[in-house]
Amino acid sequence: MSWEINSYVGLNEIKFECSIDDIIQILGKPVRDKTTPTGRRRLQFSERKPAIVFEKENIVEISLLPQIDGGATYHGECIFSQEPDLLLRFLQNCNGQIYERNGFLILFKLGFVLTGFHDDDSNQKSLVMFRRNFYWNALRNDMAPINF
Repeated sequence: MSWEINSYVGLNEIKFECSIDDIIQILGKPVRDKTTPTGRRRLQFSERKPAIVFEKENIVEISLLPQIDGGATYHGECIFSQEPDLLLRFLQNCNGQIYERNGFLILFKLGFVLTGFHDDDSNQKSLVMFRRNFYWNALRNDMAPINF
């Protein structure tokens, strides 16, 4: 099964309004359940499944790694197997201005953050979908525009 990113909605049947119980029913029992340094709860299932971060019982992030079963797509484009330069140009056409902060590419219109795609560090590749008005918005004034 391919995982289709739906901006600010979710990833296939994983929706931002899902509860912890919903997520466990969808993905199974997590292999790791930890509290992050920011006090959020992170459920990890394996590198082949999305990791989910909750804040006060609400999903705030959905994280994907290149090893995810079935791959991940956005409007039919394969995120992790597409040539990075082509992918970034495609995403910029969809998103408009992309911003960079500390090696992360933030796509506000699309609702996700990328790393490892623009700096030739494929070992660091990941995509993190974020809930509308979460974390990254507060940092927007400290970000630099970047173009591809």
